[in-house]
Amino acid sequence: MPFKKSLLVLPILFFASLSACRNKPKDLIVGKWKAIDISNAKIDAMADSIKKTIIASAGIEFTNSGKYVTTSTTTPNNGTYVVSEDGKYIVMTNTNGKAEKTNIEELTSDRLILSDKTGTKVVLEPGK
Repeated sequence: MPFKKSLLVLPILFFASLSACRNKPKDLIVGKWKAIDISNAKIDAMADSIKKTIIASAGIEFTNSGKYVTTSTTTPNNGTYVVSEDGKYIVMTNTNGKAEKTNIEELTSDRLILSDKTGTKVVLEPGK
């Protein structure tokens, strides 16, 4: 009888471990994200219509191969990224070799909040 009970527990443990793997920051960040809010001193001083235009065009896509592409009203940026083991920051290196460390304030399947040393904070949600 104990053997049969252990056989019933195995599938539960298997699916629980799969779920836990998908909840790692390096896995959660993969996909397309669109900005729903951006704030910093410069943007906050802009007219609402301009700010809305900037937010509407801003987004980022992280691939599972460690690459990223940003979209915005200015020139798109791309390069590679690495999420820290503790999930507290991401280092993005553009194609010119410039690396920038960005804090991950929140990362769930529904929301990504990034902030940097300049005081810029970007709130994103999954995009298409």
